Amino acid sequence: MANIYCTKKLEKLIGKKNMAANPSENLLGNWNANIFTFKQRKCLILVNEETYYSVLFLDVLKADILNFHHLFYERLIEQLTYDHIHFPHEYSPKILNDLQPIFLPTNNNRRILGVMNQFISDTVFHIDYFFEGKLADVDVSFINNKLTTDLVKALMVKGEGDTWTNGQPITAMKTKISECCHP
Repeated sequence: MANIYCTKKLEKLIGKKNMAANPSENLLGNWNANIFTFKQRKCLILVNEETYYSVLFLDVLKADILNFHHLFYERLIEQLTYDHIHFPHEYSPKILNDLQPIFLPTNNNRRILGVMNQFISDTVFHIDYFFEGKLADVDVSFINNKLTTDLVKALMVKGEGDTWTNGQPITAMKTKISECCHP
């Protein structure tokens, strides 16, 4: 099961009765989720705690959130495919089972919240810049790819001398999936 830690704002929308009490084990790690509005439309962003890989949902309805298990799997696979991140076909059932989301109350991970807020700000900028603010015209995979290919300081590690390792969420997710599928 995919553990999705919700911000207080999202927790309020989902309702306490739809929240799980305990996290479960999973391949891809925990996710944090936040809801934000753009032009009076609800949008949802999920960020993986380990890789900072994000999955973006635009123009979300409450019914979508309550039927989130199908939506999350489909949108994540769509984004992974767009980003050329593949896992072996024989792992599909395991990944499908592992991506059944369970909502949990906030874990108050300030580092993730900071990255999420930056991604939200970047999303708004990209929609305004590339799509002139027209939500109906937005290619969500394109915007999401922009977020995952930008450098994230929280992922960067100082190497020898003045060199830094790659701080791209897309690279970190490729590595994570490779480790999960080829232990």
